[in-house]
Formats: sequence, C-alpha cells, structure tokens
Amino acid sequence: MYLSIQTLQDQCVSETFSTEIYIKPSGFEMRENPHFQYDRKPQYVSDEIFKVIILDNDYNTYQEVIDICMEALNISFEEGMKIALAVDNNGFAEVLHAPKNEAEKTANVIRKIGIEVQVIPVS
Repeated sequence: MYLSIQTLQDQCVSETFSTEIYIKPSGFEMRENPHFQYDRKPQYVSDEIFKVIILDNDYNTYQEVIDICMEALNISFEEGMKIALAVDNNGFAEVLHAPKNEAEKTANVIRKIGIEVQVIPVS
C-alpha cells in the first residue's frame, strides 16, 4: 500500500495513546501489532520536533526493512521486525520523534535502499 504525504495528511485522523501521537488513516481499521511499541524516551529539548514515517512499498523485503531500521535507528532485530510488520500491516510506521536534523539524517539512511520516508513536524 502506498500513500503520498498529501494523501496521508488528507485521509488521516490523530489518535492519542499515552504520550505518543499515532496517525490512523480514516476509513481503515488498523491491524494490531501488539508487540510493536517504541519504548525509547526522547533525549532532546527542542521546540521543533519531527516524526519519521516509513511508507510501505512493493519492492523491499522484510529483511531489507529490518536491516536498514537496525542500522538507522540502532535497534535490535526484534524491534526491526516489529517495524516491518507495522509497515506491512498498516501501510506505514512512525519510527522516530527527533529534532529536524536528526530526523532527516535517520530518514536519509533509510531512503538509501529505496524506501519512501516522510519527515513531518509533530503537531
């Protein structure tokens, strides 16, 4: 499933779970990934925080997504697998909240294997 940033913004509604904001496409029922939980606490103080969103495509394999997430986010294989499942099941996965320069740096690492990544402000 492929969603452009405009489509994502036009068709999404925000839902709040604990202190994180997740985007849920309207008209879609989110498939649960009960084991996916991004537990890392932000280590920054900034007014401008951006989120990094990985979009699903028909080209990259689970292993490629897992490997690039492990490299870009410095996470374990299991955490990478949770992200790959979330991307496949929901069409996207929000993987990082960070200042713009860190978010762009992470997104560029993920993009190097052809995955579309969005970096948008957290609102």
